[in-house]
Amino acid sequence: MITLQKVLIMEHNTGVRFGTDTIGRRTHVRTDLRKFENQITPFLEEVGIVDNDQFHRDWQRALNADEFKQEMYKRIDAWTDK
Repeated sequence: MITLQKVLIMEHNTGVRFGTDTIGRRTHVRTDLRKFENQITPFLEEVGIVDNDQFHRDWQRALNADEFKQEMYKRIDAWTDK
């Protein structure tokens, strides 16, 4: 689990930057997931930010390239027939 101490240590490494509001309060963190994905992902899943199930549901409903082309041709034909 990510703790504040770990975040402060990561801040000194490249790939993690704190963002602040107009009066200097820390409001967000920008993290290079290529470097810290294994450490950050469990925390994001724990707080419910990462929803892989939604991604997989969307992926299942997605069109493949041929289906996309057919759908676009149908829409273009409907538009040009008007």
